[in-house]
Amino acid sequence: SFGSTVSAAAAAIDLAVNAGDTVTFGGNVADNAGANTDLNDLTVNAATLLVGAGVIMVENDLNLGGTNNVVVDENGVYTSNNGNITFNANGNLDAADGTEALQLVTTLVGDVVLGTIGNAVPLFNLDVDAAGIGIINNNITVAGAIDFAGSADVDLSGDSSITSTADGDITFGTAVTDDIDGPFSLQITNTLGDVTLFQAGDNIPLDSLSVTTQNGTVNLDGTVDTTGHIDIDSSTALNIALAVTSAGGDIDLTGATVTTTDVTGTITTAGDINIDATNGAATINADVDSTNSDVEISASTDVTLNADVDGDNVVANANDGDVNVTAALNNGRGGYDFSASGDI
Repeated sequence: SFGSTVSAAAAAIDLAVNAGDTVTFGGNVADNAGANTDLNDLTVNAATLLVGAGVIMVENDLNLGGTNNVVVDENGVYTSNNGNITFNANGNLDAADGTEALQLVTTLVGDVVLGTIGNAVPLFNLDVDAAGIGIINNNITVAGAIDFAGSADVDLSGDSSITSTADGDITFGTAVTDDIDGPFSLQITNTLGDVTLFQAGDNIPLDSLSVTTQNGTVNLDGTVDTTGHIDIDSSTALNIALAVTSAGGDIDLTGATVTTTDVTGTITTAGDINIDATNGAATINADVDSTNSDVEISASTDVTLNADVDGDNVVANANDGDVNVTAALNNGRGGYDFSASGDI
């Protein structure tokens, strides 16, 4: 147990702590207000690491990969200036009582490697700023905001769910080149807040992607590319600005209203395509193409087709409105079945 600040007397000093039970840092791991300097590497191998310190800062690697359980007992900022921050890919990272927030920063280079977060007690907020790659191995559950906006490159290394159980946004990326990749399934659920994604599967397609907001907006600010199922469910308006593509899975798009952007907001798969506007209009401004199955577009008010829609069978249901067609429909594989309470 370390009750006060842990620092190095000189540069390039490493610290390795090995214990069969619990290691406790009660004070900061840092330069001791300039009196000394930061550790070079910090390695902890233990059953449990209890961090009561607000600051951990090392020059090179912060390696907690040999620790099964990390418990955060103080709002924390853990920083590596020139190396990686590594948690046990099969271990757990939890808050002590649920009021603690955590920021993980690799400043110049380096990855942030994560295991399971919030399985026992979720953090209040989580912020991951990886100069290298943010690596997600397992499920992440946080009570509030989950922020990967400072990580331009995020990789999945296993099937994962990302869940916010209370008030806070879930954000991946800030620029159209920022990407989340990996041949695994990703499920994102936000109870109270928005979800923002830029590129998803641009370099390595995801196996599947599910994004749900129970009280918030899904912002798709980049392309989506998977080999399997895509399920996007926004409790508010859903706008498809760029291509949503699956190699062979169904694509389900749900929002209060659903609008695709002219030319760029294409929807393509070999599976079924289902578009459902639950509290307004569905407006299709870019091509929709199921290359081997059916397309169904439903709206509580109008369905407007300003672009071509192809499939084995194409259905449009305007439950309390009109079906409006302004584009030339050239479905070479099947027919069209339109229904409306108003005009067609």
